[in-house]
Amino acid sequence: MIFENIFLLGGYDLEMTEIRSILIDHGYQININLFDKHLTWGAKWSDYNDVVEAHKEKNISIFGIELKSNNDLPKNCFNIDHHAPLPAQPTSIEQVATVLKIVLTRKQLLIAANDYGHINALKIAGATVEEIIEIRLLDRRAQGVTDEEEYIANLDIVNPTFIDGITVINTQIKHFSAITDKVAYEKLLIYNDNKFCYYGIGAKYVAENLFKNEIKIGNMYNGGGEHGYLGSAEGIFSKKYIKDVIIEQIALFTNG
Repeated sequence: MIFENIFLLGGYDLEMTEIRSILIDHGYQININLFDKHLTWGAKWSDYNDVVEAHKEKNISIFGIELKSNNDLPKNCFNIDHHAPLPAQPTSIEQVATVLKIVLTRKQLLIAANDYGHINALKIAGATVEEIIEIRLLDRRAQGVTDEEEYIANLDIVNPTFIDGITVINTQIKHFSAITDKVAYEKLLIYNDNKFCYYGIGAKYVAENLFKNEIKIGNMYNGGGEHGYLGSAEGIFSKKYIKDVIIEQIALFTNG
């Protein structure tokens, strides 16, 4: 078989694993070759350098799904993404559906809503309570959230700290969704020893006015609209810097 399109999968969450299923289901009908290195959030085009180098001169379109790059890509490489600085919609799964010329199911459309706007977007999309619980659980599992992390999250949310109007939770778990799915605050910041994520009021404003350069070079990310989320990749900021500087900076910008 002569492949006409190559798809490279990015970091795993529910949207990415559903995209994987779609590509497997439809791939051999439309000459698709799928490469999946089972990456986590923060995946880069460079993770697939071997694939790109092997196909960059061929008459093949290479689609990288939610892969970051600081360099110019070969002309036959195309980004599929919907995270900042790109518009939140259409989502990556919707873009894949357009490329494949297929119609998404209701569940897949809810997965799309979940990815760009979490629980609020699911509600707007008409998801039932049962569907929201199911989608969020599936997303946490796809991200790699363990039963131990779920247990620790239940302990972490009992006694948060309140700093300048921001609810702050210090945790040892890696996957913050185990916490965010259990609480509802207008301003929430979660951090561990080497990363943080802020959720809520002013997230987009803070991203664009305080951390624009960090986002541009891939040290940070944001999405979810005006009051979405803003976070750092692992190892960019120390726990002390997050606690002593980052929280104060975000509070200043969201209280102004």
